[in-house]
Amino acid sequence: MSPWGSYDDERPLLSSLHAPLGVWLVRGNWENWRQIDKEQKFYQENEVRFLLNRNSQLTPEVWLVGLDDATFGNANLEKALAGIIPGAYRIALFHSPLFFAATAGQYNLALAGHTHGGQVRVPFFYPIWLPAGIGPYTEGWFEKNGSRMCVSRGLGMTILPLRFFCRPELDIVTIEPMDK
Repeated sequence: MSPWGSYDDERPLLSSLHAPLGVWLVRGNWENWRQIDKEQKFYQENEVRFLLNRNSQLTPEVWLVGLDDATFGNANLEKALAGIIPGAYRIALFHSPLFFAATAGQYNLALAGHTHGGQVRVPFFYPIWLPAGIGPYTEGWFEKNGSRMCVSRGLGMTILPLRFFCRPELDIVTIEPMDK
């Protein structure tokens, strides 16, 4: 998909996604070159709930907090958290995982991507190249200030159309109530 062009490549995938509490989406770094009004309309037409610096209540106790990309866009956590009831479980969705370093403690769980896991790796060494906005959060689980974050390697690729010693992944995270 071209960041400047058509959404046509996305339509078949998005229309095939279904989930009991809805399909949700936040921007990545490439989407910041799109016209926001066309972007919102496209996602609405495809029954995808687009969160851009705002939140939505999933259940009485659980809220999704969706943010613009902090590295290439304009993430506004204060705006995105506005109106959430005290004590609610907050799930933050954002693209660049380095955002976690400055915001952990303001939500319970964060889901991030952007890293592609390093995409091209040499065994036993740190990834050769990573995009901006990663910091120490290349892949996996992290904890800080009472928040946990899962950084997915994802399915896609950037710049080079290959992966080497870095398998793609689709994370499935199950959230269950804590025993009282």
